This record gives sequence, structure tokens and C-alpha cells, in this order.
Amino acid sequence: MFTIDHNRLVAPLEHAKYIIGSSFLFFCPSIYAFKKEEYMISGALFMAAIMSINHWRYPIYAWRRIADHITSKTLFVIFFINGLLLANDVVFVTSEIICLSLFVYCFYMSDKYCNKNIDINEVDPCWWKYHILFHFFGVCSQMLIIYSM
Repeated sequence: MFTIDHNRLVAPLEHAKYIIGSSFLFFCPSIYAFKKEEYMISGALFMAAIMSINHWRYPIYAWRRIADHITSKTLFVIFFINGLLLANDVVFVTSEIICLSLFVYCFYMSDKYCNKNIDINEVDPCWWKYHILFHFFGVCSQMLIIYSM
């Protein structure tokens, strides 16, 4: 499932610096959850931000990538379940469906264009833009769910 290769970059460092910046976005819903006294959610989002920033500062196929994937997938499940449980308003449900659809689409496009089976220098230059949008729509979705808590 996960490959360990300390000599192989996941993405060019030139692209990763932008993703580090977008990883800081995860502090926004963390702070918002803290202000709403949702301390477990706040702590989990804080950890996700740290894991994402730590992975993208030097993105190799190693433990930081594995930790980032585990954290992000766990949070996805938590927020997806909370989104289903809190779905009591047409505006909320519509907004969440739009955010979730864009979130999944951007993740798919980022993964598609950053093909792991090719040389790092041949990665499509637009993949990181999709990954930043993936982070952005994830944060939007999290903010909507926290607002509904």
C-alpha cells in the first residue's frame, strides 16, 4: 500500500512549496472549531495541518507521507460522517454536495496529473494547482460542518 523510498520525491520541490502554503489553510477550521468548543475536532485538524506541512516540506516516499495520508483519510471519514449526521438544511446539504464534489474532483485531478510511475521531472505542471484547490475545498467543507455543529 505504501512505498518507502527515501531517494524518490513525490513531487518537485518547486511545486511542494505552494502546497505547504495551502496546508496552512487547515489551521482556519482548527481555530474555528476551537472557538466553537469542539476541541477534539480542533485538535485533529491541527494535527492534520502539521502532518501535511511536515510531509510537503520535503515530499519523499517515507513515514511523513504515510502519517499525512492516515491523518487526512481519518479526518475525511470523521467529517463525512458528521456531514451526514448534521444534514438537516437544504442550503447546508447543497453547499456540502458542491464542496464535496469539487473536493473529490480536485483530488482525482491532482492524483491523475502527479502520476507516481513517471520521472519526477515529467510531472504535469498543473497538478499542484489541483492539489491546492483540493485543500481549499476540504477546508470549505470542514468550515460548513463545524458551523453546523
